[in-house]
Amino acid sequence: MKHIISLLCLTAIITLSACGPKHDAKKTVKKKQMFYTTANKAAEDGVLTDDEIDELIFIYKTIENINNKYKNADKETQREFREELAHIESIDTKTNYIGAMMLLGFCEGADKFSIRQDQNK
Repeated sequence: MKHIISLLCLTAIITLSACGPKHDAKKTVKKKQMFYTTANKAAEDGVLTDDEIDELIFIYKTIENINNKYKNADKETQREFREELAHIESIDTKTNYIGAMMLLGFCEGADKFSIRQDQNK
């Protein structure tokens, strides 16, 4: 019985530590990388399909949800998230993410992306 309780406590500690600002900062960077990879692939032909738009909006909304979580958090948690993000997010990731957003603006169907992105807020 003691082993089961110890195992449950250990599982709870691991679960709680995996969901903090550090985890969310890493997830944000991964999602930004996924966004610019997907956006670049979608923009190759200069036309955004509905499926590509859905995928891009899903990734974008995931990033937005994480950011919103920390906008409403206490000051210490906000600071931890910002510091961890600044520590792990490279200039290339930031540049590629912004560049991908701009690239999408030149594609046919970009207006659908903007409209649907705003509707999902």
